[in-house]
Amino acid sequence: MDIKKLQNEYTDWLVENLPREYVENQDCSAEAILFESLEGGQITLNDDQKEWLNDFCTRWNKMLNE
Repeated sequence: MDIKKLQNEYTDWLVENLPREYVENQDCSAEAILFESLEGGQITLNDDQKEWLNDFCTRWNKMLNE
């Protein structure tokens, strides 16, 4: 998988899963979103969303280390 495809996949996920206002005004890195959801912040994620983000982080880090 190339980096552009992975970026597009993440952008699609953001649009489908987070409020537009949040995406426009907050740090939307996967790590920041996971942290925000764990700390009782502005975002509440369900288990599937958390699992997807964790998987994305793993794939992103693997891509960066290749």
